Amino acid sequence: MKKLITISILVLAIVTSLLAGTMAYYTTQVDIAAGSVTAKEFIFLSEEIQSFTVNEKIAPSESVQWSFRIMNYEDSLVTETRQYYKLIFDAGAAKGKLAIDPLVIRIKDMKGKLLGSIEGTGSFEYLGEFDHNPKKQSREFTVEMVWPADGTNDSAYAGSQFGTAVKVSGIASQAPFDGSGQPDEPAGPQEPEDPQKPEKPEESDYAKGIKIDYSTGNSWGKYQYTIKIRNLSDEVIEDWKLSFVLQQKIHQEPWNAKIAELDGSYVFTRPASDFNVSIQPGGEITFAGQFVGDSIMTPTHFRFKDKPVSEDDLTISLGSDKTWQD
Repeated sequence: MKKLITISILVLAIVTSLLAGTMAYYTTQVDIAAGSVTAKEFIFLSEEIQSFTVNEKIAPSESVQWSFRIMNYEDSLVTETRQYYKLIFDAGAAKGKLAIDPLVIRIKDMKGKLLGSIEGTGSFEYLGEFDHNPKKQSREFTVEMVWPADGTNDSAYAGSQFGTAVKVSGIASQAPFDGSGQPDEPAGPQEPEDPQKPEKPEESDYAKGIKIDYSTGNSWGKYQYTIKIRNLSDEVIEDWKLSFVLQQKIHQEPWNAKIAELDGSYVFTRPASDFNVSIQPGGEITFAGQFVGDSIMTPTHFRFKDKPVSEDDLTISLGSDKTWQD
């Protein structure tokens, strides 16, 4: 029977400054005949990026900004399940004071995208998730308090008797949150799905008009990967992007492409040079690099321009595990 585990932490409290992050993970062992079961890691932490302060002064036309990060790992320990989280942003009068009603509290993600706002006092909830992935994952958020200078009775809120406090708290769960803010209860035992019919994205969701070839080999003691992207369409592909998950460390910047790590995936894009800038109709681009490890592993979750690549459009050819030095 599947057991629902929910972990709640206080991420940030501006009123009393940031609380120290504490690891919240669970483990248990159940003896079954001659075997045992150990629970997977489940970690949800927070840390300051730009320090939260108490009693910081603000006036009309001014703003105050703080940032924080949440993580699904601590040191080498990483959450071993998909993790859903909810952040709650509460704005109200500071202790012993009246709220500054004209204030606007804006919550943004790491790219500066506005996620939500609070005018005066109130609350805002944000739902997110960390994928089930062995790589470390984190999310960054910014809380911005703005006092608009619209001249609407601003002087009525002047003085030390007025103050607004913002508190940010978080809760993480293995199950998605329902409309009440609580994790969904797991369903009872069900018949297993037909293994011959795994769930797949809808036909319209797949990347169209491309073919991906991924192959590996070895060179001078290191494993080498080569990737070809072919354009099967009648249009030029600009701003191409390819990503996949690989449980091995890529050794260095690839040849003829740029690489980045994002949410547990390796992401490849056009290089800074004029080479491999676009993919012409009927043409292809090639780039390659090296990775380290004791063996060759198969990459998964291929996506082209943020859409999944179908099995029919993907070819994976893994070379020998032996390197030249072997």
